[in-house]
Amino acid sequence: MKSVFEVKYISIKWDDLNSIRNIRESTFPIKIDIVDEDNYFLELQTYTRIENEEDGQVAFHIHDDSSDVVPVLIDASNNQIPLLKIQNPQTKKNWWIENGSWNKKRKYRESNLWNHVGRTQVKFGSIRCDIHVRAISFSVEELSEYLNDFKNDFWALIYKPNSFVSGDAKQKEIKFLNEKTLNLISKFIDYTTKILANPKKELKEVQTLKDRKEVRPVAKTYMEIATKGISKKLTSRDYAESYDVAENRYICYITNKVYSMSLQILNALDHEYKFIANNQLYQKKRLDLFSKTKKINKRVFENDLKQLEEMIKKDKDNLLQSLKGQDQDDDLLTIKNKIDEIKQFPIKIKEALTSQPKINNDMVKIQTLTIRLERKQNDYLGKVQFKASVSYMNDEIFTSESNSIIIISFAKILFDGVFEEGDSYTISGVVNESKYPTRYKNIIHNIEFVNILDIKKSNIVEYEYRVITVRLKKNKFESYGKHIVFNGNVMTDDGLWFQHKENDFYSFKFHKDIFPNAFRENITYQITCYISRNIRKWSKNNREGYIHEIIFEYIEDIKIIESVLEKKLIKEKETFLRLESLGWQMDMSPQELVKQNHEKDTIDKSLDDLTKQNTEITKHKKELLKKITLIKKLIDRFKALKIKEDCSFPNSMTFIQNPNYQGSKKVFTSFLETIGIEEDMFKSLLLVDQIGLIDLPALYEKWCLLQIIKVLIEEYHFIPDQNWKKTLVSQVLTIKYNVKMNFFNDVIARDVILGYEEELKSKKRPDFVLMVKSKRTETTKKFIMDAKFRENVDIRGLMQELYHDKNYSEDRKNKVFILHPDVNNKIDNFSNPQSWADQSYYGETQLMNYDWDKDDPECEYVEVLPNHRYGAILLSPFDRSAISEGGYLDNLKRLIAMFLQYGMEDNKKLASNDGKIDSMTKENPFCTLCGSSNLYIKRFTPRSGVGYGYEVTCKDCTHHMEYNYCSGCKNRIIKNGRYWSYHATKPIDQFNIKCPHCGDFLLEESR
Repeated sequence: MKSVFEVKYISIKWDDLNSIRNIRESTFPIKIDIVDEDNYFLELQTYTRIENEEDGQVAFHIHDDSSDVVPVLIDASNNQIPLLKIQNPQTKKNWWIENGSWNKKRKYRESNLWNHVGRTQVKFGSIRCDIHVRAISFSVEELSEYLNDFKNDFWALIYKPNSFVSGDAKQKEIKFLNEKTLNLISKFIDYTTKILANPKKELKEVQTLKDRKEVRPVAKTYMEIATKGISKKLTSRDYAESYDVAENRYICYITNKVYSMSLQILNALDHEYKFIANNQLYQKKRLDLFSKTKKINKRVFENDLKQLEEMIKKDKDNLLQSLKGQDQDDDLLTIKNKIDEIKQFPIKIKEALTSQPKINNDMVKIQTLTIRLERKQNDYLGKVQFKASVSYMNDEIFTSESNSIIIISFAKILFDGVFEEGDSYTISGVVNESKYPTRYKNIIHNIEFVNILDIKKSNIVEYEYRVITVRLKKNKFESYGKHIVFNGNVMTDDGLWFQHKENDFYSFKFHKDIFPNAFRENITYQITCYISRNIRKWSKNNREGYIHEIIFEYIEDIKIIESVLEKKLIKEKETFLRLESLGWQMDMSPQELVKQNHEKDTIDKSLDDLTKQNTEITKHKKELLKKITLIKKLIDRFKALKIKEDCSFPNSMTFIQNPNYQGSKKVFTSFLETIGIEEDMFKSLLLVDQIGLIDLPALYEKWCLLQIIKVLIEEYHFIPDQNWKKTLVSQVLTIKYNVKMNFFNDVIARDVILGYEEELKSKKRPDFVLMVKSKRTETTKKFIMDAKFRENVDIRGLMQELYHDKNYSEDRKNKVFILHPDVNNKIDNFSNPQSWADQSYYGETQLMNYDWDKDDPECEYVEVLPNHRYGAILLSPFDRSAISEGGYLDNLKRLIAMFLQYGMEDNKKLASNDGKIDSMTKENPFCTLCGSSNLYIKRFTPRSGVGYGYEVTCKDCTHHMEYNYCSGCKNRIIKNGRYWSYHATKPIDQFNIKCPHCGDFLLEESR
């Protein structure tokens, strides 16, 4: 659905109250979220004196120029205030702005509404547009730096060569200036210099003053004689050589283009040099932080303690709520009623039997009937009657006439309320029998119990009332109808755990809808309950045994006897006191020192590579500067020869016959092909430099787009398709939907389709859709990223809106992450000691506690753990903690690495190797630091002996990784080192990973 209007930031220069000199529009319109055909939503940034002391404000343009709709502003008092219509004198485009008061001193209309934080509304006829105005506190200097960073990143990407060589990661280093490019520039200078040494020329007729004896008269000559008489000098026809011919004008044009592009490449080189230099400083700072002692993050430790306490409390609350929930469930309520009936039935029977008149049993015949009461009849003469069927009488099969109707009668005063329709009973007592026909030719067979000696209910459900102590071990997460199942054991009366025969085990079933997250493994419960039992045989891999099922039909009470969490809490509190006494510092263990040395080696190797890169950049800068100087001299020579520019290529024989003209054109074409630019892109490229600060809110998305492309190309060596630069230029300068760019990587066997403003099935358009396709398994996964240029980011609220409310996750199929530039937004309750954890969240721990997360069928534990399904990262050139040292891109690099490495896998269902759990991924492993697949892989067996882990070392950059699995839930875990791991780590040991699925730690002792 297309919006009926567009919105832009504009800056107006007024001559007076009613006259406009010019209007400067932002390059990009503001994104409008169309809720439905009558409701729109958009976000604005407060904008005052953003550039050259000019005021910025918001303006609306209605696409239909013939529309007579006057937009109105709805103020806080619900008053409708018409907007003011103005026209851009240059483009004649009509805009609607706030009709603010006139400031005589500064000569402009005030626009107070758009410069104050809050919510407002604009109506366009029947269309209502809700507007949320947010504040930005970035200084002009910061915004200017951000704008320059965008332009430099853009030029650096644009001037990357289009030719990519195959090979390993080191050979695939993509540079925007190489020897080939420099040689082409040198050749172009040589050919153009030779052209200017002997340029093509032509004789043109001109008029000059000459001695009267040499004059060749023209009309002007006679006029001079007529008005002034005969002079010594008169105007004469003459001929002069001219170099301003079509061939030279075109050479002048391409020379200026090579000059401007060389300057842009030089700026991009400077930008790259600074980025690498800052990265070197950052890596050196990381090295300086390494020591033989480690500082424990007290805040994280306290958050972990708090989380443990909350989990213990939640366990108890969940049990209590689940017990209450039984009475809200119709099925369980039926079971409870049956249990109550079982309890009350003997009492009712005893009361009824003892209240009967006594008779002499020796004088009467006692009969025993097995009956089913089918329908209650009307009371008759103090009796309660049932239509019934009789199966046995005195232990013999009962037979009656085919057309008979059996009526069973009891004394109403004694047995009303004892017997129920649909139930079966065995009753012993004295009966009177009678038979009589009906008018419908049926026979009524009336059996009246005169005196009852005993009643047994035949179809009563056998529920066993028990107080049972169980220890739940492994949650199998298998559904048997409405049950969730645990393995475990039962405590005997003497306090010992029952020992089954080999291959036999208990299976405990709880109602899944009532107790989905109430029980936890490794906890001992005392349960007062009604149970039923079942035994079934199993066989697998030449093994067989019996499963002893205990079905908890109805639970009256649950007590936690022994909790692994409470034990852990006690232990952690003891550790807390010990760390307090140590000042929150400890010596590193030998294992930690080994792993730290791995990281040091990797950083040292990285520093060497960065030094080589900057040495090469410095060399190329010097060479390019020399060439730029020479090109500038050529341009000056064109000016001296009065040769103008013309982009039209002349179809003349000169470019065929003259080797210098031909060579200059040919080299220029090769130069464009090398850097991947077509001639028709020039005009568009020039527009990039016109982007100003007024475009910044819309620019953040495009800046993020550049960063994503940079990471894919430069860090993980994806090769873009042939038209990627044209697509990028088009998208940077315009707003288009469903734009896609393809990236290929045969080495790691993954392809990426990067969608920008791609429409989902829900018609929503997230900023970025990263669709990753596996060439190995043919798996396809979507990863959503949405850029939010705002401060005071409410990550929890935004994630609720995007992941759940707008359903960017497409029913939990897609991972969804927010990108934001708010460096002051700190995550308060993070429980991850890694350096990035207070500003970025990769869904590695329990943090958000959404109610809808608890309904996730994949949420199998008491805690709601997203397992990297959603999160938010800081991505900003304003990040002073990192940009000064070159690390501001690391958060994004870590996120994309997580998508490519972890997000493509089903990490809960690991492959089996020789009957053991295998933690290696199905997709090709790769180095998350340098992108190489040149790896050394060593398999190891954990001490548990139940599976395989892998130590992986990159042969190119020495980065060390480890593939393993959680000893509790068997979820895959990948260690990428302290800094590059996206999993959470333990505060006391940052090499020890917390499982993102169940929250347990992968302990080193399991190795």
